[in-house]
Amino acid sequence: MTKASNNRLKKIIDKYDVISFDIFDTLIKRNCLKPTDIFEICEIKYNECHSHKVNKFREIRMNAQQAARTISKNDEILLDDIYSNIEYDNLNKNDMKNIEIETEIDYCVQNLRFKEIYDYCVDEKKIIVFVSDMYLDEKIITKILNKNGYKKGRLYLSSTYNKTKYNGGLFNVMLEKEKVKPNKVLHIGDSKKADFISPRINRIKSYKIKHFEKNTLYISPNDDNIYNNILSSFINNTCYGLDKYQKIGYELLGPMCYSFCNWLHKMAKEKKIKKILFCARDMRFIHTAYNYIYGDDAIPNEYFYVSRKSLRLPYFYKNNDLQSFQLMIPEKKMKMKDLLNNLNLEIDDKIIEQYGFYKGEYNCYSLNNNDKFVLFFNDVIYKYIISSPIVKEQYDNFTLYLRNIGFDKNCAIVDLGWKGTTQYSMSKTLGYDFYGFYFGLEKSGFKELNGFSDAFFFNKNDDGLIENEVYSFRSLFEIMFASQQGSTLKYSNNSKKPYVLGQPDNIDCHVIEQIQEYSLKFVEKFSQLNIDIDNTDHILNNFIRIGINPTYKESDVFGDIKFSNMIDGYLAKPDKFYKYIFNPIKFKREVFLSEWKIGFMKRLFKIKLPYYKIYSKLKKMKDGGKDEWHT
Repeated sequence: MTKASNNRLKKIIDKYDVISFDIFDTLIKRNCLKPTDIFEICEIKYNECHSHKVNKFREIRMNAQQAARTISKNDEILLDDIYSNIEYDNLNKNDMKNIEIETEIDYCVQNLRFKEIYDYCVDEKKIIVFVSDMYLDEKIITKILNKNGYKKGRLYLSSTYNKTKYNGGLFNVMLEKEKVKPNKVLHIGDSKKADFISPRINRIKSYKIKHFEKNTLYISPNDDNIYNNILSSFINNTCYGLDKYQKIGYELLGPMCYSFCNWLHKMAKEKKIKKILFCARDMRFIHTAYNYIYGDDAIPNEYFYVSRKSLRLPYFYKNNDLQSFQLMIPEKKMKMKDLLNNLNLEIDDKIIEQYGFYKGEYNCYSLNNNDKFVLFFNDVIYKYIISSPIVKEQYDNFTLYLRNIGFDKNCAIVDLGWKGTTQYSMSKTLGYDFYGFYFGLEKSGFKELNGFSDAFFFNKNDDGLIENEVYSFRSLFEIMFASQQGSTLKYSNNSKKPYVLGQPDNIDCHVIEQIQEYSLKFVEKFSQLNIDIDNTDHILNNFIRIGINPTYKESDVFGDIKFSNMIDGYLAKPDKFYKYIFNPIKFKREVFLSEWKIGFMKRLFKIKLPYYKIYSKLKKMKDGGKDEWHT
């Protein structure tokens, strides 16, 4: 129901004195696809705290309810009637009944669309009644209504009056108790027979709402997995009124971060990790999400000020040979001055020019087996590393920082990915291996880290499909985790502030801040259900869909995001189409330089095309490998 249809309903409500609401699927939604999903959740909860396990409780509970209705001479049955018909050895019926009641209360949430309608009725001083066919008693239903903000209104339950809406008797009870004529009452509900036809037979005006209105970006898998059903229902029940950016955070990034934190917690316990360090800057809001979910049960953790650049000098202090140095040279081509600056080395321009590196651009590939660079390293870079007091100072300050936060081989770092450079640099600096957890890690990363690593999305056992898909929009993925905090540049010996930060990146942060804010809102709300969802493929697939098959609007929204380290400052912003028609070289150059090539092509062509397949073919055509293609 949209805002416009809500407004139309309000105009109808204005004509009536008494507004009667159905409860379930009208004012109240359950965070599961079907009411019987509650019984499966009860089985899980029961088995967690009882040695004698119960199996197929959903079927048992449904059969008992049918049996109770068959033998009952009343219009309605009670919960006690149902449980008296359960036949199952070693089942503590009283415990299970209490679990069911508790679960119903926990999984019932307000229908955001109709909470607005209810509040309007309160403001307009309408007489409000709740009319429902339900075997739960008044005490339980009242608790559910009050918990969800429905505190004003009288309650008419079939379990109390032994009359039902379905047969019309409960409406007659309500009319008699309220001492109101039928033409003064409007009933609102979702059932065609019980909420639309039956009240009209009793001369009460009725308004039927849709039983289920899906309004989400999140696409649920077509299966009967109870956890997937809970997640899908929760998102649909709680995302009403969000704009496009907020939905991406709440429905896509939020579930992915929640799932990652579940996986991380499980893996860290399995590896007996005593402390988790969430690496700056990408893991800043993941650190917040993890503590939202686990609270007092969280493994001790800390936000860890670190960057590839801040680790260069400590690493070079302990690893100052040519081969170790070459491993730190970036893939992206740049001028030698910028390359050395990236490695935190300050070499005079005149010396760089003297060795023939003042002009041109270089990277790890072009400097490999380069005799001129070998000479430059031996004569200049090596001597700088072993003689500069700054290098030793940074090593001392960094290791002091680690000691002060209690870091040792039983700790682990958490980072986005993709090569594990931070963990590798730290291990080589400290002289021992420790664990690292990642969203994704290339196979070469697993090898370099000696097996002391695990990854959430793609790892050493995968066929490479997910890795290739994520890499096709890697910059878009990374932007989702971007922090406005400046990068860690170096370390000080100040125990209160052992790090020095640079200026924040030139990022258009409005969109990203909204996405992250609403991903944390999802995490905070969903964590109240205390459900673990770890390594769920469909959660990633929902996110991948935007990266490899975006709508034009999505490519437009994200393509305009600015970031300082991107070509022309934009993620994917093509020129006018006509400028490429007679200049295919311009198109080839700019699409290859684009950080999000699929988004670039979608914005340019606008029409529906197999952009990921086009991207894959262009990638195969491109010479030079990852150094130019993946930036």
